[in-house]
Amino acid sequence: MLAKRASGRDPLADVFNLDLFSDWEPYRRYVRAEQQHRELVSDDSGTLEVDLPGVKPSDVDVTVEGSLVKVKYARGATGGALSWQISEAFDIEGVTARMEHGVLSLDFPRAKKARGRKVEVLAK
Repeated sequence: MLAKRASGRDPLADVFNLDLFSDWEPYRRYVRAEQQHRELVSDDSGTLEVDLPGVKPSDVDVTVEGSLVKVKYARGATGGALSWQISEAFDIEGVTARMEHGVLSLDFPRAKKARGRKVEVLAK
């Protein structure tokens, strides 16, 4: 596993969360779509893809604090923040970010200690 969603919440987030539209199907589809992310892991790297429809690359801020990656974004007058705890198997300092067609991709190289290496077998 590359990452898990961080559990830290803004204490004021629930003040404005009135769930007025929680039963309205278009709202539920919108919320589910916005919160979707995917993890793609290979031998050399891991990629975390986050759907941010309608967000421009200039309105995205990615920060790294220890093993925590935080993404803040603005969409017009609204916005949001997401965060993930990154596995030690990946080099968080080597993270790169790119955005294409409303999808933010965070690429993490494998940590050197987590990469496999070939061990030579010696004959006696």
